[in-house]
Amino acid sequence: MKMRKDKKDVAFSVVCIVMLSIALVGILFPLYWLVLTSLKDTAAAYKTPPELTITLKDEYNLVVDSSSYPEYDYETFKKESVMMVWMIYDSQKTANIGNLRISWVVDGVQKATTSYSEIDYKRTRNQIFAATRLTPLLISVPINYAVCVEEMEKCNAFKTDLNQKVELKETDGKNEDLLQNYVNELQITDRNGENARYYFSFENVVSKVSAKKYYKGIFSNYRFAYNYFQKEHVTFFRFMWNSFKIAAMAILFQFILSAPAAFAVAKIIPTKIANMVTVFFIATMMIPSIVYIIPLYSMVAKYNLIDKWMMVVLPGVPNAMAFVLFKGFFQGVP
Repeated sequence: MKMRKDKKDVAFSVVCIVMLSIALVGILFPLYWLVLTSLKDTAAAYKTPPELTITLKDEYNLVVDSSSYPEYDYETFKKESVMMVWMIYDSQKTANIGNLRISWVVDGVQKATTSYSEIDYKRTRNQIFAATRLTPLLISVPINYAVCVEEMEKCNAFKTDLNQKVELKETDGKNEDLLQNYVNELQITDRNGENARYYFSFENVVSKVSAKKYYKGIFSNYRFAYNYFQKEHVTFFRFMWNSFKIAAMAILFQFILSAPAAFAVAKIIPTKIANMVTVFFIATMMIPSIVYIIPLYSMVAKYNLIDKWMMVVLPGVPNAMAFVLFKGFFQGVP
């Protein structure tokens, strides 16, 4: 016989699929939101209404063309590029800048570059200048400038002796115009009664600006966290390995001890005794851990297990939950 679905069956199937799809989205959305939030910076994470996609940062390439200035050298470029990077990041905190790259070009040949990401800037900003707003006078102080250069060198921000031919293209995009305004503001704004142009070798220090999406910065938060742990001498991956090792050993011991015990209670000993043993195991689950944590510590200290693996592993081995789960499984086997 051929079975045919009527319209009610089809409608029921469609409803089931829709409901299951909604449930699946509801289950997976918290995980998606967790990963998404970890990729955002603080401002984007707390933005209202929240954004359900990743906002890509922009990478700006500023070109300093000193073809008309023979006396311009690398040390001058290095100092001015450091000043531009820190000043732009500091004055444009709400801008969507992920990385700043400044290139020194002479007669169409790229001599050196300075590249510094926003995440690296944030990592060292408060350590160097605390809550102080940066000014050309402040950034050019020898000790502050030296610290800035030292931090940027740790991130391999400077590249020299490139001698690569580059083609300077005119750009007229929205992002390019936006950053050009930042640079112009930096060059012409009076600070402490002095013109900021004084701090650069020539008036139009930036001749070309281009921009592109900074895909490398998507995982910058993870890189920041890793660098933070390294700097603070916190071995984060060692912590993860410790947790994995402790969990693996505890689970292994639970298989070795809880499974045979549960099998004996479910299949071997009399039912009345088995029920009493099961109640005893379940009763131990109702005792708050805060009640027995001090006696437990005294016990492991008595057996000289302080600062050893087994001190953490053994208390997790006699797990009543594992016993109950195993017992229920064995009772379901004919």
